[in-house]
Amino acid sequence: MRHAEAIAAVADAELACVVEPNAAAAIGLTVPVFETIEDMIAGGVDGVILATPNAQHEGALACIQAALPVLVEKPIATDLHAAAP
Repeated sequence: MRHAEAIAAVADAELACVVEPNAAAAIGLTVPVFETIEDMIAGGVDGVILATPNAQHEGALACIQAALPVLVEKPIATDLHAAAP
C-alpha cells in the first residue's frame, strides 16, 4: 500500500478508497475498500491511480470509459497491439 502513504504525503491529495479483492490485504486502511473497479466507479471517485500488474490493466479502460482521469503506474500494456483501444 505504498500509494496510500505517498498520497497521504501530498497536501492537496486525498485517498478516497482502495480496490482490493483480498480483504485481508486492506486491513488497517481507514478508507472504503471495494472488491472491483466497477464497484469503485459506482461509488464515485475523482480520479484513479492504477497500480496493478500489466496483465490486470483492463481496469484502466473501465475508468477511461467512465470519464475518470487515470494514472497507470506501469506500462499500460506489454506490446503496442495490446495498448490499442
